[in-house]
Amino acid sequence: SKTSSRPIEYANIQDKSKSIGITSDSLGKFRLPISSKNTLLTVSCVGYENSSIHVNPESFVVIRLTPLVSTLDEVTIKPKENPAFEIIRRVLANSEKNNPDKIFQFKANHYSKIGLNGEILSYLKKSTTDSVRKIDRGLFIVENLGDFYQKNKKQKDIVKFTISNFPKNYP
Repeated sequence: SKTSSRPIEYANIQDKSKSIGITSDSLGKFRLPISSKNTLLTVSCVGYENSSIHVNPESFVVIRLTPLVSTLDEVTIKPKENPAFEIIRRVLANSEKNNPDKIFQFKANHYSKIGLNGEILSYLKKSTTDSVRKIDRGLFIVENLGDFYQKNKKQKDIVKFTISNFPKNYP
């Protein structure tokens, strides 16, 4: 900064003509490639006034920022109860009402995805895998989208949409 000559960590440095930028490190250092003469860099950091400087390729510059003179209102932080405790109390208070054994019927959206890859071969017997060539990419994938229903403790799964991909040259 201009007043203390201390490095400013994590300042933002931008070349707005190219829409590129970088952040200074914990020692206030940065390296930003400049390709044209007289490039305008804009430097900003919380607690400091923004600054602009013209630089040339391969130049070394020291940029000094002026601290902002501003005061913040005092903030007092008091501990409160963890919000999760209230959620847990409400769950427990409604546990009888939300007991799955007492729910007559319900409907839920359902999505599933199953994929196999060459790693599955390591779980098979060697005599089986000897006849199968090694494949690194995915072998099989199935995706289902649908609804799940339950009424009178009887469940029904209705698949609305399925995508599957099975390689043509599978063993």
